[in-house]
Amino acid sequence: MRAKLAVLAAGTPPPPRRPHPSPRQRQIPPRRSLRSIRSLSGGGPPPPPAPASRRRAWPAVSAALFGAGFLLGPLLDGIHSRVGLQVYGNGALDVGPLHTHVLVPPLLGAFYLTIGLLHLALDQRAPPKSKATGSSQKTATSLLLLGCWSYPNADVHLLGEGLVSWTATCYFVYTPFLANLARWLDSRLAAADDGAGAGAEGDDGAAPP
Repeated sequence: MRAKLAVLAAGTPPPPRRPHPSPRQRQIPPRRSLRSIRSLSGGGPPPPPAPASRRRAWPAVSAALFGAGFLLGPLLDGIHSRVGLQVYGNGALDVGPLHTHVLVPPLLGAFYLTIGLLHLALDQRAPPKSKATGSSQKTATSLLLLGCWSYPNADVHLLGEGLVSWTATCYFVYTPFLANLARWLDSRLAAADDGAGAGAEGDDGAAPP
């Protein structure tokens, strides 16, 4: 109060008062950005984008998965044919002791490709602490576990053809092997791509101006 009287006695105008918010402004809550609301509704912040090396490795991983199914699938199918589980008529393909069908390599290649890339996509959406990495030991172990089950005789007959009811189990048992194979290929190809990129940057830095 004394400071105000001193200001008035000196002839200078008093300082302006702070404007008080109206009752309407007091009731309006602060607005939140739509981006934060969407991130909370989705269960947290959006996942970080994949590194450039990982994105560049995906075409190579896709080709490797398709090639693995194209080559390994007929070998496993040949085991089925040797025990009389599957008998092919039209389109049968005999290569030495291997008895399979001409459609088996591309179909199993597409199957390996689809399941493998699906697991990689799920790994990228998982939290960082729960991401699994593939290794050659896990891949070999999961492949050996494919032999831990057996076929019964055909017990389901559709349109005059015999079908084993455990056929779905065959493709289910494939899943751990394909997941580890895709993760292992992805980690190896991404590491090779990172090493090639670092070498190229080192060469550029060592080049004379």
